[in-house]
Amino acid sequence: SQFKPSLGMSILWTPCCSSLPCKEGTTPKTHEASSFVDKRSDALARWQEVATDSFPRYIVDLEIGWGDRIGLTLEQSDPDLCLVKNVALGSLAYRWNSMCHPSKVIRLWHRLVSVNGQSGLSNRLFRMLEVSTPGKLELEFEVPSFTVIRVPKESASLGLHIEAKGMHVQVNAVLPNGVFEDHNRRCAVKSHRIDSRCRIVAVNGMPQAGLILVQKLKHLTDVANITVLSWSKTGEHMHWLHDRDEQEL
Repeated sequence: SQFKPSLGMSILWTPCCSSLPCKEGTTPKTHEASSFVDKRSDALARWQEVATDSFPRYIVDLEIGWGDRIGLTLEQSDPDLCLVKNVALGSLAYRWNSMCHPSKVIRLWHRLVSVNGQSGLSNRLFRMLEVSTPGKLELEFEVPSFTVIRVPKESASLGLHIEAKGMHVQVNAVLPNGVFEDHNRRCAVKSHRIDSRCRIVAVNGMPQAGLILVQKLKHLTDVANITVLSWSKTGEHMHWLHDRDEQEL
């Protein structure tokens, strides 16, 4: 009979637009090594520790038994980016994180690339996890590129089309004659250039809800450091959504 993980495994899907910041004074109950602790400066410090000039990948090997939970909350609002949002306490993924090499810890914003060697769009990857049966499960993840862009005081324009998406800001396009185009022109590391693969996750080291980040980006009055994550481009669906919340800065 088919193994139904909807209760026992708690493979959770959280669409990006429904993500909400934690209540004041609380932190998510997740594994500290996974960079999910909602202590702002600590979370970014951990990202800097794993910053890379490429998009390294790693394999996670799990053994599913009856009643086990995989324990991953995945965001699949972008067809090409199936991203980790959370790891549940006591789950298979949580136990993996507690025992694996640090380079293979499943972290916030890591991208699920394949399930048992099969790749695909976000909804297909999620479905493959959803119908997993007891036995071996091989998951491949990609580590995003981490870039901090310094914006000079009173810059004329950032040169971005952006929109708020839950706990980040989606970059939809980089416009001519702005700070970000200038960064791309000067940047020698291809994975650190900014395009529609990218998400702004913090301003001045402070991750916040997307709507708050947009307001901060619109009203920069001093030197600012903007934290951007990006992933490799593997599909043709990157310009996946442009709605009324899109803004130009």
